[in-house]
Amino acid sequence: METQFTWTPQRAIGVGLALAVSIVLMSCDDPNAGSLSDRARASTSERSSKSTPSPPRQPLAVFPDAVSASMVVRGGKSLQFGSRKRALTANQLGRLRGSLRRTPAPEDLSACFVPHHRFDFEDGQGRKVGELYVCFCCLGVQSSPGLVTQEGFILDANFNELARLVAELGSSPNTNCDAADRFEVES
Repeated sequence: METQFTWTPQRAIGVGLALAVSIVLMSCDDPNAGSLSDRARASTSERSSKSTPSPPRQPLAVFPDAVSASMVVRGGKSLQFGSRKRALTANQLGRLRGSLRRTPAPEDLSACFVPHHRFDFEDGQGRKVGELYVCFCCLGVQSSPGLVTQEGFILDANFNELARLVAELGSSPNTNCDAADRFEVES
């Protein structure tokens, strides 16, 4: 007896997700592509070496309703963030906000973004008003909700400052990074 295959929305979504995961995994495993950190740094240096001057850094309103923040670290090889929160001081919160910037989007962005550090921003009532995800392996940063919405620009960060902040909070910026993608703080 022959059965007929029928496309359902669930099957279409499943196939789409499987393809997306395959593409990301293949882009991360290309031995000729260089490390993610090398590609991210090259992309940043290419951006800064272009003959057209980059627009001046524009300040970001980084979750202005937040009065406190805490850091959570992804544990082991798990895809889940741990439950242990490390509270930031007012000074550290200011430095975290000051490390973020809006920058022109590079032509090539890393396909890998598996953040191992998350910063939760809370208002005076203890309600979460935003999250910041940081991946030191590929030098990526994203926020929810998005802090940069203008087309052609991305959220970027001073990763040296973020790495110092993460170390002060008792974690390593290289949590779960492969040896080739380890972040080294510059002086």
